[in-house]
Amino acid sequence: MLRIGILNAHNSMVVVSVVVALLAFAVIVALVGMAYRQLKRFSSEVRSERLDRQAVVSKMDDIERLTKTPTRMAHRVALQEADKLLDYSLKALEIPGNTMLERLSEGARTHRSLRKMITVRSRMEPLLSKPHTVLAPSQVEDAIEQYRKALKTLGVL
Repeated sequence: MLRIGILNAHNSMVVVSVVVALLAFAVIVALVGMAYRQLKRFSSEVRSERLDRQAVVSKMDDIERLTKTPTRMAHRVALQEADKLLDYSLKALEIPGNTMLERLSEGARTHRSLRKMITVRSRMEPLLSKPHTVLAPSQVEDAIEQYRKALKTLGVL
């Protein structure tokens, strides 16, 4: 009888040890997963160090000056330049994709706030492709503000 009691106590200790080891492993996996997600989320900010931030800021200031010019052509050029600046930033951050829209969609996986930029860009693209389309100044200002927010989200402004 005493032997059975010792075996049961020994088996209980083994079971407890295994459970504790499994819990510790689960905690470690959870911590590593959280660290990986944080690293992935902020990796674009680290990579953005490769950008010439001063050039991006300067270009964005030029674009905003263009939006204050009361001509349709200046507004059109401002939107085109903002689009190029965003694409340059996405490429410099090594966000994969063959087209601007693919890069933007890929970036939106990490930065959800870029989803709105996809909508803005898809709305503006047909307007910009037709040279005689009149863009309201408020449309231009809203679009440029979205480009600015996207660049801030990416950590380049």
